[in-house]
Amino acid sequence: MQTSARKLTRSVSMFVPSLRETRVAAQLAAIELLRRPWRPDVAAVGGLNKEKPVIVDVGASRGLSVASMLMLKPQAQIIAFEPLADLADRLEARYRDRSNVSVFARALSRDSGNMEIFIPIYRGCIMDTLAALNHDDAEGWINSDRVFWFNKSELVIKHQYVDVVRLDDMHTEPDILKIYTQGHEPEVIAGGDETIRNNNPAILVPARIPRIDACLRDLGYARYAFLEGRFCFEGEGEYFSWYLKPEHRNKFIYPWTTV
Repeated sequence: MQTSARKLTRSVSMFVPSLRETRVAAQLAAIELLRRPWRPDVAAVGGLNKEKPVIVDVGASRGLSVASMLMLKPQAQIIAFEPLADLADRLEARYRDRSNVSVFARALSRDSGNMEIFIPIYRGCIMDTLAALNHDDAEGWINSDRVFWFNKSELVIKHQYVDVVRLDDMHTEPDILKIYTQGHEPEVIAGGDETIRNNNPAILVPARIPRIDACLRDLGYARYAFLEGRFCFEGEGEYFSWYLKPEHRNKFIYPWTTV
């Protein structure tokens, strides 16, 4: 269940859509001014020993993760994928003067081509950050557990087609791979199998999703939470979990412990 304060903030923003833009602007400002990443789990990026890592961000959305990672690793090469053209255009405009940020208006999956993407619209508020390549994933997130005064009759699912590529076809060499694709993460992982096996990136994915966990364990990873400046074996992060291999012990400055 969601906390009441977070649920109320989300609910109000759906009645007043302009508040969502204000909130994102405030979050971006906080990242820069307070030196605080978008999510606490993302802070682990700052402990990577490499000064100029390659970070692949799959599902960059409004760029809060990109901004956080650049704050933590200013010289990182960021390769961001965002399938919705409007959001990708905003990201590209924000970082047009940064040669170390590349934005691709594409989705990633098991196979390349075109796919239908579904975008929830609630009470006229376009929830583009919840867009998903599966209709049920797009529809299922907005419900009475997350929104006060929820009325399913006011939820509409819009669809459009997006270009899709495989991560393996992009020939990246990531040190960190972040995937946040509203339930499509296993397909992204399948399309990046060779990239992951060849580069063994530290992987950041949504917490508490068994399908993702199973995919990454099949690739030899173990799950960790990043809590209070340490990686905790078999823990779950607040928002994201890290998937690491023994070799990553020498790539991060943080200690490793059990929960």
